[in-house]
Amino acid sequence: MKIKTISIVALFMFLMAGSIFAQDGKMKDMKMNPEMMKMMKSPHHKMNMAYRHNIHSFAKVLKHMSKDGNTYNARFAKDAVNEIKRSSKIMAKIHKNHMSKMDADKIAKMAPMMANMKKKKAELDNRIAALDRSVKAGNKADINSHATAIAKMTRMMKMGKKHKGKMKMDKMHKGKQKMHKMDN
Repeated sequence: MKIKTISIVALFMFLMAGSIFAQDGKMKDMKMNPEMMKMMKSPHHKMNMAYRHNIHSFAKVLKHMSKDGNTYNARFAKDAVNEIKRSSKIMAKIHKNHMSKMDADKIAKMAPMMANMKKKKAELDNRIAALDRSVKAGNKADINSHATAIAKMTRMMKMGKKHKGKMKMDKMHKGKQKMHKMDN
C-alpha cells in the first residue's frame, strides 16, 4: 500500500514537473510590446475592463439563476439584463471616445485588430439582444444558453501565477545583473 501511494505521488510530481517546463517554454515566447502595455494601463482600457467584468458577473448570475428553477426570479433577471445592456452601451461610448482621440496612422496600424474587435462586439451585442428577448419571454433554457455564451465571451484573460512569478524572477535577475556589473 505504501509503495503504491509513493508511486502515485511520484507519477503526479513527474507530470506536474513536465507541465511546468512546458509552460516555461511558452512564457519565454510571450512578450508584450510596449504599446500594448501602455494601452493596458490607460484609463479607457481599465474602465472598459471594469464594465466588461460587470457584464460577465451579471451573465454568470443569470446563468446560475436560470439553471435552477427554484432560484429564478423574473424581476432580478430583467434587472440583470438591463445592467448588461447599460454596461455594453457605456463600453461602446468609452471606445468611441478613445478612438476619436487617436491619430490616423495608429488607427491604420490597428485596423486588423479593430476589425476583429468589431466582429466580436457584434456577436456580443447579438447575444445580449437574444438574452433580453429570452428574459422577456421567461424562457429559462434560452436564458441559460445566452447567459453562458455571454459569460464565456466576456471572460477575462488572467495572467497565471506562474507567469507573474516569472516576471518577478526576471526583475530580480536583472537587479542581480546590475549589482554584478557594479561589482566589476
